[in-house]
Amino acid sequence: MLRMDDSTKGMASNYNSNDDYQAAIAEAGAAQMRQLVADALMDPARLARSNQNSVVLCDYGCATGQNSIKVLGSIAQEVCTIEPDTQVTCIHNDLPTNDWTDFFTALQADGTYLTDSGGAIPMVSARSFFEPSVPTGTVTLGFSGSAAHWLSSQPTVKSPGCCYPPLVAGSAGDELRQMAAADWLRFVTARAADLAPGARMQVQCLATNIDEGGHPQPAGGRLLRGVWAVIDGMVSDGLVAQDAADLYVLAVYPRTTDDFLAPFVDGPVAESFEVLAHDIALVSSPYSVKYQSDKDASAYAKDYTGFVRGFSESSLREHLLHTDALVDEFFERFRVRNEADPTIDAYDDCYEMTLQLRRTA
Repeated sequence: MLRMDDSTKGMASNYNSNDDYQAAIAEAGAAQMRQLVADALMDPARLARSNQNSVVLCDYGCATGQNSIKVLGSIAQEVCTIEPDTQVTCIHNDLPTNDWTDFFTALQADGTYLTDSGGAIPMVSARSFFEPSVPTGTVTLGFSGSAAHWLSSQPTVKSPGCCYPPLVAGSAGDELRQMAAADWLRFVTARAADLAPGARMQVQCLATNIDEGGHPQPAGGRLLRGVWAVIDGMVSDGLVAQDAADLYVLAVYPRTTDDFLAPFVDGPVAESFEVLAHDIALVSSPYSVKYQSDKDASAYAKDYTGFVRGFSESSLREHLLHTDALVDEFFERFRVRNEADPTIDAYDDCYEMTLQLRRTA
């Protein structure tokens, strides 16, 4: 079992209101998954089963729900169009410490698959997605968006001058790479247990691009260098202890294509999945796009800081800053820094992997 001080205990309570980037990723993924679920419904392995009147959709890493509910609702509607008499169950998975109150508030909002009375049954799975999270062999279509780059637990390596695992050098960097590889294997092994034969799975998460010169370009490198710059400034001002800062990393690891594919080439799940498609793409930052249009540095810094706070606050609070005052100080410094120069920490290196899998019989 995982320690319950996992790398993030659940997204901050303002996640739903600061998730423009994640929403764009989810919207793009929903169109692809409508085709995936259509393929899964017609898969020979499913057609060979006696029980074909039930479809289970599962989102692994649903956070506070706004995007998860939209995506699964869209897929449920596609299933009902193809098979009107089929019962659809939508399972939203995240840690027990997730903000489930915000999730259920979002689920009951106007226009969701619950309030529209489309017939889909909502359920939650309050379990780490590094473990099997549903009854064995029941999922027809699995999805994980903007979640599988999180590590299973907070690393304890010492990394002076850097808080982003893919940028950490030396033996500490090697340890983090090994941890990321082990976590990815755990994730796909758990999905092999969850998915029914013939089921489909789509994973969208941060990735590391390899440029033409063979140099790695991890998603968010500029942004996380900016996060470290703010931490370093708070150390210089006596607000954060140097030893504590040297031990802090944000537990996110964008993997390379080879990293993603390794378990399916040679490993315990190599016979469990067929890789249907994989692609790393550069995704535009909605915050930078808006700034380029209106040149409003103040609005840009406010919105961008809200986005960063949404995914990083729980980690910073739990593992470095600890108090409301220090958390607020950190994000105010980040906002001021980005209002003064909207390019300094711009999220213009957002590489995203889209991986599609079929669960073999």
